[in-house]
Amino acid sequence: MVYLYPAALIQIMHGTTFQYTIVQIGFYGSWLVGSWIMMKYKSPVKIIITSMFLNFLVFILLIPFNPWLIALSVASVGLGDSIHELLWIKIFRTASEKLLGSVYGVDEFVTNLFRLGYDSIAGYFYTVDFTIVPIIGLLTITAVSISYAFSKSWRIKI
Repeated sequence: MVYLYPAALIQIMHGTTFQYTIVQIGFYGSWLVGSWIMMKYKSPVKIIITSMFLNFLVFILLIPFNPWLIALSVASVGLGDSIHELLWIKIFRTASEKLLGSVYGVDEFVTNLFRLGYDSIAGYFYTVDFTIVPIIGLLTITAVSISYAFSKSWRIKI
């Protein structure tokens, strides 16, 4: 919802090209930092909690109407996703090759299906009523966090 539209968000918030440059540096820099952080985490519980916190932060930072906060928001996306990748990599290492292909394919399909749908909706709502996007995002991340809290299948020893 955020990382596909940083240029539009900066324009909606009457930002500058310099702010857009900072947003891009924040996004791609967060993947580098996230890759380094990924190697330090050993507990799936810490991985999920950190990832969910960063995903909440993405939408909380959209509530104040400030173009500088877009950089922090997209950096949270990059950090959250890169840290969450560690859990998937560890799960895939323990899976057999047959299971690996099917789980990874289904996960990518479902994740991208939801992201594409949300991103399409967000692009429309950014221009109509900006505050709807953070609300939808916070509700979605709350639902995902609740599902993680009640599901024990992701708690593996890594």
